[in-house]
Amino acid sequence: MFALSGLAGVAPSPQERERPPVTRILTRTLVFAVVILAAFWFTTANANEVVTIDLVRLRIRASLPLVVFTSLLAGMGLSTLIAWRAERKTRRREETRASVAHKLSDPVTGLQEQPGKD
Repeated sequence: MFALSGLAGVAPSPQERERPPVTRILTRTLVFAVVILAAFWFTTANANEVVTIDLVRLRIRASLPLVVFTSLLAGMGLSTLIAWRAERKTRRREETRASVAHKLSDPVTGLQEQPGKD
């Protein structure tokens, strides 16, 4: 339907590169509108449905759309935190490698020394 270019390092497809930006914006806007309309329809169709969530010492009664949308938002937040943590880890690893490479370089010539060779 449409590619998620620009997200997570995904390169745009050749078809998407050839499309003018107006078509791409219009397509994404229409997809967004369809998703919002589907969410609105789901909410109105299930507004009177009440679900019971039994936890260990807690029982919660809530409307079905509230449970579904809260779960969706919680999942999005959790995946964002996991991606942020992985990015921090990668950045820290790259900084460590850069500092080690800087320590091994010769201050006069800027050439890398080979560890273990004299």
